[in-house]
Amino acid sequence: MHPFIAALLLTLTIPGLSHALDPASDIATQVPKAAATLTAFHGPLPGDLERKLHIIYWTPSDREPQPQWRERLSRVLETTADFYDKELRRQGFPVRRLPLDHQPDGLLSIHLVKGTHPYAHYSGESGNEIRKECLPVLRQAGIIKSLDGRDETLVIFCNMSVWDPVKRTMRQNSPYYAGGNAKGGTAWQVDSALLDPDLLADKANHLQDGQYGRISLGKYNSIFVGGVVHEIGHALGLPHNRERSDEAAAFGTALMGSGNRTFGEEKRDESKGSFLTLAHGMRLASHPFFTGSNKALTDPIVANLSVTQISINGKIITVSGQITSAIPTYAIVGYTDPKGGGDYDATTQTTIPNADGSFEITFTDPPIAKPGVINLVACHVNGMTTSLRGLGYQPTPDGQIDVSNAQIQLHLESLAARFAVAGGVNPLDSISNSNDPILVKTHAIAQRIWSSSPPPETTPANIPEDIRTLSLCDTKPEKMEVGYGKPSTDKLPSPQPWLSSSGQIFERGYYAHAPARHQFQLGKAWKQLLITPGVATGQYGKVIFLIKGDGRELFKSKLTSADSPLQSIKVDLTNIDTLELMVEDGGDGKNGDWGLWLDPKLSR
Repeated sequence: MHPFIAALLLTLTIPGLSHALDPASDIATQVPKAAATLTAFHGPLPGDLERKLHIIYWTPSDREPQPQWRERLSRVLETTADFYDKELRRQGFPVRRLPLDHQPDGLLSIHLVKGTHPYAHYSGESGNEIRKECLPVLRQAGIIKSLDGRDETLVIFCNMSVWDPVKRTMRQNSPYYAGGNAKGGTAWQVDSALLDPDLLADKANHLQDGQYGRISLGKYNSIFVGGVVHEIGHALGLPHNRERSDEAAAFGTALMGSGNRTFGEEKRDESKGSFLTLAHGMRLASHPFFTGSNKALTDPIVANLSVTQISINGKIITVSGQITSAIPTYAIVGYTDPKGGGDYDATTQTTIPNADGSFEITFTDPPIAKPGVINLVACHVNGMTTSLRGLGYQPTPDGQIDVSNAQIQLHLESLAARFAVAGGVNPLDSISNSNDPILVKTHAIAQRIWSSSPPPETTPANIPEDIRTLSLCDTKPEKMEVGYGKPSTDKLPSPQPWLSSSGQIFERGYYAHAPARHQFQLGKAWKQLLITPGVATGQYGKVIFLIKGDGRELFKSKLTSADSPLQSIKVDLTNIDTLELMVEDGGDGKNGDWGLWLDPKLSR
């Protein structure tokens, strides 16, 4: 066997072997090692860094703050700090409590900001506008030094709820989202007269909420106090995730999944309540808020996270890889994320890299009812991360897992690296004679990408009639226009040029960054087009795909993103002379709008 093939051959192990699920064992074996790496870098933990979470109460110009706003929100934030402290200590991390800014009266320092406009001016989309209105007050108070305040973590409570105490109805029209990392972030929340963790146990009194219907006062606070805890997690750098089955049995519902709605339910004997997964405990363990250290926080991360092997054992996926970084890595967090539903249903696993940076992470409970992707995150001791996204897997008809697309991707990544330094040697020669199905498909895709061949010279209208089916990519287009870079067929204008979408890799297709138009002359000679529209893996834009025949709309997609499931479509081309494949911006700007027309086939 050629040494290149031997180095890349990915093992497929015998199915049926068991693998125990034990979250307590993961905590016991992994946390001490992670903590040791953090302590070796920062010194004794926690440190005494003077950095705090800053709280703002923003209200429109025609509204006064809700009753008892400072007292209630102090309780909300103390409850938030208690939750993270309890969970991180349960996992065994040597961290400090979320640092809040207390005043001599024991309540929190909350900065009051009056909005520029009345209530009717603002909506749930007004987050950035509201944040900008808060910055001058924070700058005057000495809280922020930079123009944009991105080096601090802010929580903005928006006075944008409407409570009718007679009808007992509640509605809100507030920004309610967050984002950030170890350097800084922002969480937007909604305040109301009923927001109070002291009411979490109340299941006797009810209200009619505009979004959640008739719920108890305790449930209202599970949702909205839990929402504060959840959104602050985003501001600290956490994505969504879902609890595994073993975690659910032991601890309840993951905070960063649906745990914002189950928070405090144990007080009403309704569930186990919410918990922090080990994956997200690992990620928070290096945040300066919890280490009390900002050592190397602003140093650039020069790191390489790579995967060398993927193997399956029944319904268990094991990924082996390597992390190299100047700033030490103390943990690897992995997400198995099925298509659809955003990342709310992504389950997690963790592992500790070896001293040489090698690691192996085993996904014991991946959600396999739908195709999905594996995403890896390397956690660095300074609080920052390095990510590798988009290793695809698919369920098989017999209920097992197919990781062939991920295996092909690894081969292509290795080939790309070899082409970059190949000189006069053709890396494709090393796999050209293989009978391994994975390498055969890899070779076919790689030839499309890296082998030089002239563009097609025959339009679909002039294809000989005895050819009944062919790839549209083998015909000459009349027009090709894309919104970024140059048009390309069977590859992307990218260092990773293979056509990848929704965890699948394709041999044939068109790069079609919005706004894009691919036009073909059919000469009324074809009956059907079979094609799969998708957005390139790792891109964040939203697009709409449109197919026209002689100016008439034949197909229009819903708003499509990289998270949308792939679906092949059949388009009737009877008596169509001119075919147009178009990609339009989905309304969020054209950045990241890497549309793809995948595996297009004509038939007659």
